[in-house]
Amino acid sequence: MKFNEVEKKRFKLYKAGKMWLIAGTTFLALAGLGSVAVHADSNNLNTQSAQSTVATNQDVKVESTQSQDNNVVTVQNNDVTTPAQTDSSKQDNSATDSKNATVPAQTDSNKQDNSATDSKNATVPAQTDSNKQDNSAADSKDATPAQTDSNKQDNSAAENKDATPAQTDSNKQDNSATDNKNAADQANSTSVNSDTTSNTNDNNQKVALLAADNQTDGWNTDHTQYTQGGQLLTGVHNIDGTYYDFDENHNIVKNNYVQSQWGLWYMFGNDGRIATKVTPWAGTYYYFDPLTYLRVDNNYVQSQWGSWYMFGNDGRIATKVTPWAGTYYYFDPLTYLRVDNNYVQSQWGLWYMFGNDGRIATKVTPWAGTYYYFDPLTYLRVDNNYVQSQWGSWYLFGNDGRVQSGVQRWAGTYYYFDPTTYLRVDDDYVTSQWGLKYMFGKDGRIVSDLYKWDKKNQWYYFDPVTYLAVTNNYIKANDGNWYLFTADGTAASKVAPWSGTYYYFDPVTHLRVDNDYVQSQWGDWYMFGNDGRIVTGPVTWYGGNYYFDPTTYLKVTNRWINDKYYGSDGRQAVSQSEKINNKFYYFDENGSIIRNQFKKINGGTYYFGDDGAALIGSHVIDGKNYNFASDGQLLGKIYGKIENGKLNIYDATSKKLLKTLDSGDWENLADSFDSSSINNIGSSSTVVGESIFRVLITS
Repeated sequence: MKFNEVEKKRFKLYKAGKMWLIAGTTFLALAGLGSVAVHADSNNLNTQSAQSTVATNQDVKVESTQSQDNNVVTVQNNDVTTPAQTDSSKQDNSATDSKNATVPAQTDSNKQDNSATDSKNATVPAQTDSNKQDNSAADSKDATPAQTDSNKQDNSAAENKDATPAQTDSNKQDNSATDNKNAADQANSTSVNSDTTSNTNDNNQKVALLAADNQTDGWNTDHTQYTQGGQLLTGVHNIDGTYYDFDENHNIVKNNYVQSQWGLWYMFGNDGRIATKVTPWAGTYYYFDPLTYLRVDNNYVQSQWGSWYMFGNDGRIATKVTPWAGTYYYFDPLTYLRVDNNYVQSQWGLWYMFGNDGRIATKVTPWAGTYYYFDPLTYLRVDNNYVQSQWGSWYLFGNDGRVQSGVQRWAGTYYYFDPTTYLRVDDDYVTSQWGLKYMFGKDGRIVSDLYKWDKKNQWYYFDPVTYLAVTNNYIKANDGNWYLFTADGTAASKVAPWSGTYYYFDPVTHLRVDNDYVQSQWGDWYMFGNDGRIVTGPVTWYGGNYYFDPTTYLKVTNRWINDKYYGSDGRQAVSQSEKINNKFYYFDENGSIIRNQFKKINGGTYYFGDDGAALIGSHVIDGKNYNFASDGQLLGKIYGKIENGKLNIYDATSKKLLKTLDSGDWENLADSFDSSSINNIGSSSTVVGESIFRVLITS
């Protein structure tokens, strides 16, 4: 522990006749800086002094103008005891260095104005805040002003409205006087130099004249001066458990911020008492530590009525945007209270969002029932941009800064954002906020032209102008091909109705199928013509003629249509005979049946009557008798029948039995004749060719 050796002189009065002589007495006081009480009164000093009387080398003669003994002139040096001077470091009430905070950009033009008009006339700080931080200690009026600060007096009342966070950081006002070590040295020097020393006794001695009525210690009648030890006080002194300051004229200092005799600055209120906590002065408010009485700079502290306030680098109560603890806060210019969860205009005109904890907001932030995004470097609201949130997901924010949902335009196209999650929707067909449906592709962009939706493995076509799906229309797509799009917008496959008829579209390529006979999705077969339309009526395909029912569109089989006959495969009978309902018909090269004429077919002769059917049995044609077999073939003059296992040969005209052949005889002859005739001999109804029977008769 350091001590200051201070040599002091006191003077005794010696009476020589009517004159008083003064002899100096020297005292050596060892003042321990760390242990001196912070009371300026001589009766509160906690210092021990070693006293010794020495002869003065100078006699001072003072003549009294009055003869009364009680009217005495006293000469004494200005012996003022200073509070402890144990701290040599500058007071720093800031939690963290605010220089690291990024300066909010000053290039935005957001228009909302939620802040009140700034007022140079300081309004009384509101007393309704509930902010929880407590950086102050308990108030103690008995505490001695600490001598660890060197705050310069700041009498500037007007607020610098043009200062921005950047200007506040880079152009900090330094209100501290000198380094505390210098302050302490100065205080020590003041203490030493104000006391008498062995070398400069005459210069350091001050003469104080007591009032003529020998005024007693204490306050004068109007409470403006204080006498202590028979002297009127100057400087800071502890009186009645608090501190007062008296100017060089011994008058009490009120409502002013002044420098003490040891170099530190203190505020004294309207009643002259030293100020603590929030105190109005010079058109604004300051905060003074309730323990040290020093002004608190750049800190967020609790007032005597419980509300919290920010005080800046110059000690003034902060308003609007203020840097502190590595970030920025906003303080209402009327109430001075911290603004939480609001979007407000700064003193330089730009708008910023401050969160629930009062800090300036960055990235995605909820407010007013929606979400906004604030640039992490400039702190400005981001409008009309697609940005990544602090948790990695991407969102679009619109022209008014709000997070977007539904169909939104951005970067020259449209996107869709889920109304619940706000995330971009990719590769989906969704309903917009106005009720229409749109397709958004794999990159999130709205789709136009031909597009395959993988989710349903279907092709769609979206109008390049309206972006709506084309339905019930046959159009040429951007790939140059034609497609039919159905009522639900999907490209048609297989049989599909359109324009009053039906078409068939390949289920793989979705292209129209022309001139082909194809199977529908329900299993039936239909014919589609050269123009792709479903076919009705007669049609030629692959060399054959077919007929398709006009009602069912199905191919006609085994039916007569306009004297044309279509067989079991649907092919029209042309230049061929057909057995229809157990009758034989013949169709010419035009597919028409022949009537009332003989026709040689495959070596046999047939006669087709009025109805076109081949005659069977005996008939008279043009006055002649003819006999036709059961298949319509014309018989000769004789014919044979196998009856009871024997071959009977008859005369064709008279039907007289000419000869009967037992089995074996005629069967042996069979190998040498026409196999198509002989091999048919085996049933009682078989008719054998005439040439065969003539041989059999003569054998």
